[in-house]
Amino acid sequence: MVNDIHVLLYQKNQGKENLLFDILSQEKGIMVHRITVLSSLNRYQKLYSSLCVIYDGEILTSLDIIEINKIKNAELPVLVLIRQVNKTVYAHELQDLQVIYKLEHETVSFIRSLIVKIKFLSMPAKQNVLEDLHSTHIIAIGASTGGPRAIETILKVFRAQSYGVIIVQHMNDENLQGFADYLNKQCSSHVVGARENELVKNGVVYIAKEKRHLTIQRQKDGFHLHYTNSQKINCVCPSIDVLFESVAKEAGCLACGVLLTGMGEDGAAGLKAMKDKGAFTIIQDKDSCDVYGMPKVAKAIQAHCIELPLQQIGSFLNGLDGRFKRKNKEIANERENYGRR
Repeated sequence: MVNDIHVLLYQKNQGKENLLFDILSQEKGIMVHRITVLSSLNRYQKLYSSLCVIYDGEILTSLDIIEINKIKNAELPVLVLIRQVNKTVYAHELQDLQVIYKLEHETVSFIRSLIVKIKFLSMPAKQNVLEDLHSTHIIAIGASTGGPRAIETILKVFRAQSYGVIIVQHMNDENLQGFADYLNKQCSSHVVGARENELVKNGVVYIAKEKRHLTIQRQKDGFHLHYTNSQKINCVCPSIDVLFESVAKEAGCLACGVLLTGMGEDGAAGLKAMKDKGAFTIIQDKDSCDVYGMPKVAKAIQAHCIELPLQQIGSFLNGLDGRFKRKNKEIANERENYGRR
């Protein structure tokens, strides 16, 4: 059909199972083509106006990134499916890549989530912008010593179109607005200082900027930001724990918490509260931390679902859509079953 999206599927492991190919082939509005050499891209560009490339591999290396950049240079949208990133790959090499981490075994629901991304990436540029909608899902990030560099590394890779991102960074108040302005220039997301009673919106990164604790409250029109008292908790204000605990209470399983490098234990208990409420939780690993304090405490109390090197966190967050969609379906099923009782 004229309006079909044509997906070029490049699989490095030619002998792998074809569940991905089979489901894509059955999807209405998508035509999938297997390609074995990337030099054939030019031929497909001449034939079809709506194209998306899937680069399906296992361990992403710098050589893979060279090949992927050739696809990007041809001005084609590309989704990169991998299981892990080689340690020799630097964070800046992942910048502007749509990296999605594969499950141990491909599932139908995981592939369905890819289809949503394929359709989004294949839209004309003017349409490829989400409306200014309130967020239904929250990403909460906490950091202290070494945090500015870590946050920048993540936001240069992570695309927040489907989320509101809220950050508490331990920093002198007079430097926080400058930090937000700097990130706004370096990253694709819109970065702002968090304001009282502000509605959390998709694609916006909010940084706690006042000498008060930042929380969220769920209201009829979505999540709102609220500042509370200025009494220090864990010797700091704002406190990561306060933010994380409010996210656990108000967002529950509709959230993801990330605890990064820092001294002390702020954020560990809050991250555990998020995990206990069904949120997905991430800690930065020891080797990539400037100070392995807060993540270490979180790991000791098993507050994390996964531990990742800094350079992998941003791309991992890009693959959260499928996890949230599965969780939303589980909630809907639970409500439906409860109504039948």
